Amino acid sequence: MAVLLSVCACTSSSTVESNKSADYNGSIKKLFLFTNLGKTLYSQSVVESTQETDPAAFVALMRSSLGSCGIAMDSFARPADGPAHNILPQHIPLQGADAILEISWTRERTGGQGHITDYLASLLDVQSKTVVWKATIELKQHFKAPEELTSALINRMKRDGLIGANCVPPKSDW
Repeated sequence: MAVLLSVCACTSSSTVESNKSADYNGSIKKLFLFTNLGKTLYSQSVVESTQETDPAAFVALMRSSLGSCGIAMDSFARPADGPAHNILPQHIPLQGADAILEISWTRERTGGQGHITDYLASLLDVQSKTVVWKATIELKQHFKAPEELTSALINRMKRDGLIGANCVPPKSDW
C-alpha cells in the first residue's frame, strides 16, 4: 500500500525551509498576498478539464485558512504570461496591510521523485519596509498543488510564529 501511495503522489512529502528575522515580532491582522505562480500550479479538476493553471484555488484556500485565525487578506496574482519581473502594480490596495507575502515560482522539474515545483516566499513588514521572513518550498504534490502549497505555507508560518496556532490549513483527502 505504501508503494502505491508514493507512486501516485498521494502523500504529502513537500519540504519547506524558512528563515525568520530574530527581531521581528509583528502581529499580522491584514495581509496582502502577491503571487507569481507561473504555469505550474494545477488542481485535479483543472488538469482534467483544461490543462490551465489555477492560482485562484490557491488564493481562495489561503484566504480561508488565514480567515480562520482572524487575518484579512487581499491579493493580486501576476498572470502566467505577464512580464518576467515582479513589480507590484500601483493600483494594489495596500492601505492597512501589515505585511505583504510574495510567493513566486522558481523552477519545475521531473525526476526520481516525480514532478517537483519550487517556490520562494517572502514576507515584507510594511511598517519597517524590510523582509522579515523567507521560505523555500519544494512542492511534490502536483494534482493537489493548491491544497499542498497552502498547507505547507500555513504550517510553516505557524511554526515560525508569524501567525497564530489556531490558523487551520485546508483539509486534505490524500
